[in-house]
Amino acid sequence: MANGFIEVNSKRFEFRPSYLTDAFGDLLHSLVSLLTHEEELETLVWDEEPQGVEWAFVRKNNDTYVIYQNHYI
Repeated sequence: MANGFIEVNSKRFEFRPSYLTDAFGDLLHSLVSLLTHEEELETLVWDEEPQGVEWAFVRKNNDTYVIYQNHYI
């Protein structure tokens, strides 16, 4: 388990994904796919025991990316 955060435009989201998924590997794969223009949408789910986070990363154009996250219990 590791602690992390993502901060964009002064908005910060902290997270603690568990060992149940390859959270950082999934995140890295999603971001590389977007940045290399392989995909326009990448989604992933992290388990955080007992909670979870669904992520969606969207490439709107070459300079704009949108991050959606849904935190659930």
